[in-house]
Amino acid sequence: MKLSGLQKITMLDFPGKLASTVFTCGCNFRCPFCHNVDLVWHAAQAAEIPINDVLSYLTERKNYLEGICITGGEPLIQPEADIISFIQTVKNLGLLVKLDTNGTNPDTLEKLIDNKLIDMVAMDVKTSLDKYPILAGLGKDDFGKTALNLSSESISKLLSSIQRSINILLQNKIPYEFRTTVIKPLHSAEDFENIGKLIEGAENYYIQSYRHASADTAEDDIFSAYTNEELEMFKNIVQKYVKNAKVRGI
Repeated sequence: MKLSGLQKITMLDFPGKLASTVFTCGCNFRCPFCHNVDLVWHAAQAAEIPINDVLSYLTERKNYLEGICITGGEPLIQPEADIISFIQTVKNLGLLVKLDTNGTNPDTLEKLIDNKLIDMVAMDVKTSLDKYPILAGLGKDDFGKTALNLSSESISKLLSSIQRSINILLQNKIPYEFRTTVIKPLHSAEDFENIGKLIEGAENYYIQSYRHASADTAEDDIFSAYTNEELEMFKNIVQKYVKNAKVRGI
């Protein structure tokens, strides 16, 4: 398991909790709008933080921290035994654990939930399933960067895994949220109709506005943010299918 970042204090990443955020290295997506490019596009060169250093920090501050958020990259591409061991150690400190995931490893996600090792999940729903290859950089490289160029069979398996992870969370065994970062021109009103159907019955869904992160990913003249009014329109489309939909961060 490779950790490459630690945000010592956050009141944003774990809703309602004073927490730390740890960043795992590597991802099985290549989203052209990624905000953590050093952990994804340049994972081999990313700095590594010793796990024991992170655990020592958490141990020293366990009396006022309430939890940690594990994000990435994609945490669940880490060796399963390693991430379970890390989370179990954190839980033994009396801290809550929130997991951020892209939903491509439903087996480990279900194991963490069923064994009560995590207390909340935030799952990215990039777009409607048919457009995932573009937004997640799975197939043809449409943005001048190195996409994964996966086979149709591999892409189909990933999409099935994402659907299964959604279904696991919809069982309401654990607090969760689905969220979509909205990018112009990659998202359309039709996409949000399809997203709503994909997560129908969900407790919480959040729309997040795109913010340009780095010249290393998308060019400013390719991607931009929708207006607040347009984001509200997209939210209202999904609201027909879920219990609670909101626009976050505007």
